[in-house]
Amino acid sequence: MAAEDDLIGRIASRLLATPEPVAPGALTPDWVPDIPPDRPPVPAAVLIGLIRRPEGLSILYTERSPDLRSHSGQIAFPGGKIDPEDDGPGAAAVREAGEEVAMAAADARIIGYMPLYYTGTNYLITPVVAEVRPSGPFVPN
Repeated sequence: MAAEDDLIGRIASRLLATPEPVAPGALTPDWVPDIPPDRPPVPAAVLIGLIRRPEGLSILYTERSPDLRSHSGQIAFPGGKIDPEDDGPGAAAVREAGEEVAMAAADARIIGYMPLYYTGTNYLITPVVAEVRPSGPFVPN
């Protein structure tokens, strides 16, 4: 347990304490589509959950349904759009993990944020890193 605490502490020390602000004009997508988007980027957040289990730490991933309109079949962190009622990217990432895998919000402790990631599909993603102590099993939606 002490080794896991040390690891989580080292990870947290390298993260941003607050979400990175958007610098207008400084966005470079990871891939540029043939037809550029005609709307502003969609703010989104993903949860990089460091899951504490008796056998050690693991990371939570999901496999998106092959029937989805966008990002179908991808292996991904739980996440999605930041809704107007969300209190920032951290709340959005935790809410989305609750919707996608039934993670209880109280089980997650946000330890920091990674730099923004702008996708060619026009999503501006804030990666949120949290220590998760699951109180029950994860259940895919």
